[in-house]
Amino acid sequence: MRNMAHDLRTPLTGLMTYIDILKLQNKSNESINKILDILTSKVNELRDLSNLLLDFSIASSDENIHLDEPSFVEYAIGDYLSEMHTIISQNGFCVNIDGIYWEKVKVAVNGSLLSRIFSNLTNNICKYADIDEQVVMETVYSKNIFEICISNTVCKEKSLLESTGLGLKNVELLMRRMHGRAIYETKEYCYYVKLRFPITN
Repeated sequence: MRNMAHDLRTPLTGLMTYIDILKLQNKSNESINKILDILTSKVNELRDLSNLLLDFSIASSDENIHLDEPSFVEYAIGDYLSEMHTIISQNGFCVNIDGIYWEKVKVAVNGSLLSRIFSNLTNNICKYADIDEQVVMETVYSKNIFEICISNTVCKEKSLLESTGLGLKNVELLMRRMHGRAIYETKEYCYYVKLRFPITN
């Protein structure tokens, strides 16, 4: 599956190049540009799907995962939350980060897996969240667990769209590989994702 995901990327990249060339050659032709915009959207959907397949192959692999040395949560995870905040904000969402604070506790993570987790969650919010409602990010601490809670309101018009559900499944599997958990909750149109990491000594 991993090879298949990689094999999909090359022709998709080539196709995007041809579409960009056609756009440059037909700047003044509105009808052609509308068609090219649709093609661009479909190619991006295929690219997203190939990325999901790649993530799934990694998440479901039996290969041993090396965890980085335990470090304070602010340094282990802070940059990923910051990048997520930036991308979501650039897409027009209002992000509430008042609930984020850092305590001197440590977690052990794998940076590559963590990057894939936050990429999946960021894409889901940009696709399905209601842009008129806040996205809320919070950190929660208990005796043995550090938790990141991200909540948003699902756009009613998009909530009926078909989804593979593969992105969230990948997040769940990737968290397990780091000895953590991903928990999802839905209350009416409010959606909650909780990432739980074991605190290390």
